[in-house]
Amino acid sequence: MWQKISFALLEKHDKSIIFLIPGTETKSGGILSIFSIFRETISIFKNKRVSVLMMSYPNSAKISKYTWFDNNVSIYPFDLLIKKRYQGIELIIHLPEYYVGEFFDLLSCDQIKTLSDFKNVHFNILNQNIEMMPDKIVIDRLRVISNRITSTTAHDSYTNAYFRDYYGLPIHKLSSWFDKEKVLVLPYELKEDILIVSPDSHPLKQYILNYIAQKIPKLKFVIIRDMRYEDYKLLESKAKWSISFGEGLDGYIVGPTLRGGIGFAVYNKEFFTEEFLNLPNIFDNFDTLAQNVVSFIENNDTKLLYENVRLSAYEIIDSKFNYHDFKNNVKLFYEEKYTIP
Repeated sequence: MWQKISFALLEKHDKSIIFLIPGTETKSGGILSIFSIFRETISIFKNKRVSVLMMSYPNSAKISKYTWFDNNVSIYPFDLLIKKRYQGIELIIHLPEYYVGEFFDLLSCDQIKTLSDFKNVHFNILNQNIEMMPDKIVIDRLRVISNRITSTTAHDSYTNAYFRDYYGLPIHKLSSWFDKEKVLVLPYELKEDILIVSPDSHPLKQYILNYIAQKIPKLKFVIIRDMRYEDYKLLESKAKWSISFGEGLDGYIVGPTLRGGIGFAVYNKEFFTEEFLNLPNIFDNFDTLAQNVVSFIENNDTKLLYENVRLSAYEIIDSKFNYHDFKNNVKLFYEEKYTIP
């Protein structure tokens, strides 16, 4: 069945745009972001001779659909694409940054040869986490198939000439966006005493949470595990507070802030830009966060003070993560108008 569908989707098109994801259900903000880019890509190429497909990694587990968030996206095996009868079409292959080396390793010699024979192959590395970006030598292995390689980014902090020169690739800022609908923002008076906690591990995590629980017993902690994304969005809208023990400028800060909350994180140059240093809810390190987070919550848990802090963070985050810019950035990518050519 997959073969028939795949052929029907490809045979009447001049170009195919492929998004590669794991063939097992993987819960992450990166996956949500890839699905958002996929949706915008479909919108851009609607009624054109271009097929846009979500595919599972080659020679790996296969899955037909992701179920942990609402979507109507079918997932096809990448193996079906590697057929000589499709070689007249152009290919754009989007692949996650952490997967670049494994992608090449999983391809058989015959598949590498077949891909190399396509009319035109363009690899785009979805760099959504600079700490997971592979070394240049790993990326350069793709040049056996094609020299046309770009990288798109999710954060301003690593969208710069340094990384363009280091990797030898054009870099384009996409940002990230998870929602299909308008963001629901609840005012302070409708918020609840909830602290969203990222599932990331950290040496001080349990100490910090225990200390907050001891000093503010009314606060309900929700550590995010095995939750449908739609349920998480409702939680974001209700929760007054959130805390990230991971990369910091992630879904545990961005989403809650855009939905009217205040998120705590520790600054790092890998993901944040310098303007975040001026926000009182972004700390220099976890020791400082541990020492100040309780007093911050106690001193700002009134509508006026809460809204003043929230709005200062919202203005910065909304300038970097908003649907209008995201949509336009996706369009500019396909027009090859890159942020840093």
